[in-house]
This record gives sequence, C-alpha cells and structure tokens, in this order.
Amino acid sequence: MISYLVRRILYAIPILIGVNLLTFLLFFVVNSPDDMARMQLGQKRVSNEAVLKWKQERGYDKPHFFDAAATGTGKLTNTIFYEKSVPLFWFDFGHAEDGRAIAHEVRSRMLPSLAIALPVFIVGMLSYITFSLLMAFFRATYIDFLGVLLCIFAMSVSGLFYIIGGQYLISKLWNLVPISGYADGLNAFSGEPERLAGREGRDVIITPHPGEMARLVGMSTDEVQSSRLEIARNFAAAHHLYVVLKGHRTLIATPDEKVFINSTGNPGMATGGTGDVLTGMIAGWLAQLLDAEAACKLAVYLHGMAGDLAEADEGEQRPN
Repeated sequence: MISYLVRRILYAIPILIGVNLLTFLLFFVVNSPDDMARMQLGQKRVSNEAVLKWKQERGYDKPHFFDAAATGTGKLTNTIFYEKSVPLFWFDFGHAEDGRAIAHEVRSRMLPSLAIALPVFIVGMLSYITFSLLMAFFRATYIDFLGVLLCIFAMSVSGLFYIIGGQYLISKLWNLVPISGYADGLNAFSGEPERLAGREGRDVIITPHPGEMARLVGMSTDEVQSSRLEIARNFAAAHHLYVVLKGHRTLIATPDEKVFINSTGNPGMATGGTGDVLTGMIAGWLAQLLDAEAACKLAVYLHGMAGDLAEADEGEQRPN
C-alpha cells in the first residue's frame, strides 16, 4: 500500500512540471510580454518605450528560459520562467495588478467553494460505490440489466439538463436558495432576511427588482420606490453585502454604505431575461477582478450601455 502511494506521488511530479511548462508557454510564448503590454496599455498609439517600461516594471524584459549574457546559475535564474513559474511549485502565486496577494485571495475565498464541492464529491463517491456494489451483487440479473440501462440513459443526457433541473427543483419549487434565473430564490429569504448576509472572504451580491426588495424588507413596492437609495444603502450595510437594486437609474449599494447611481439603460430593458444577463455579467467580472464593488459597477454600466445601443438600433420595443 505504501509503495503504491509513493508511486502515485512520484507520478504527480512530471505531471505538475508538464502543466507548469504548458501554462508558461501559453502565457509567455504564444502570448508574448509585448502583446500583454499592448493589451494593458491600449492597442493603439503605444510607443515602444512604454512597452519596455511596462515589461521592466513587471520583470518581463528578461529571456524566457536561458540568459546567455548572465554567468553561473544566473543563466537559469535570471529568466521569466524561473521568476514567474518555478515559485508556483511552493504555492507562491505572486500579486495581482492592484498589489493584492493572490495566495491570500485564494485562501480567503476557497472555503465557500469547498463547502459545496466537498459534500457533493463525498455524496457522489458514496453513491457510485453503493451502486457499483449493488450491480456486482445482482450480476446477471434483471437488476443488473436495468442498472446498465439507467447508466446509459444518465450518461446520454446533457449535464446542462441536471443543472437546470436542480435549479428548478431547489429554487423554483422548494424556495431554498437564490439561484440566477428564478426570482423565487430571493423570496426564500422573505421574513428571514438576517439569513442573507456576507462576511470577510465571502462577498454576497443580490440583484433584486423593487418587488423583490419590498418582500425582503417587509414593505410595499411603492414604499421601496419612494426611498430606493436609503433602503438599498441600509440593507447593504446591515447585511454586509452588495445590493444592485434594478430599475430606472439602477443603484449599487455597498457594505460600507456607498451608493452608486447608474446612468445607462432604458425602459425597453424591463423584460424577462435581462436580469439574468446582468447576473451573468456581474459573475464574469467578479471572476476576473476579484473585486465585488468594481464588478457590480462595470457590469451594471455595460449592461445598460448594451441596452442603449440596442435601443438606438431597434428602438425600445422589439419589432414583431
């Protein structure tokens, strides 16, 4: 048993080296530091001096794998690969453009993901093992035959079906959790809004329309509309989360009591599906920026701008 574990660990070493090399080639050879500099500085009217300065500030002005001008071990250590990729082996992920330590961001945000992924993994493994033992026990029987048919059917159905079905069951029918696409998910917290709260390392963003906001705070829609700014700001501060209160001049309220008023968008966007698009945009920006406030502001502004561009082309009402 011990020798087996040792072999598996040793097998992982060349795999990790290969993944590291492949990642490096994708980031620094296929997409050169010059390309990265121009994408950061702007594709047009970027001088060679500005590109060189950008690379020098980030240590990207060095050779990729071998520095022929250096002496001794410097031929290998004075390279982009050694400084940027080798530290990954001891979990030194460096810093983001804004100076934040990436390792700290990973540590502070991994627990919410593991809280879902680990139970799913454990339950899944136990289910697979139990099913396999049952099929082995009832081998060459009708139960074995039906089990094979069930497996073929389950593998033939797209994984998207299970995701949508799970969302419909858990959020739409049971009202247990808020899931994008079903407003009733937010309504699950009506009467118990204290359950809806963020904390350090876990950013929570909600995107209610006035009716959903009214149910959360126990008020009428008209009352919410008459005091949109105060209600959004107070709810965000009290529950340590971000509130994107949709409507005319969508509001973005933050846990530290800041409120931003969006200037884009039009009445033609008040139709089914646009809120789901906004949620997807927020999630996309959050994944890239790791900054909930910036993600909300960018997504809301660009979402509204897309609506304004569509209005300019097609008008507020979609043609039949």
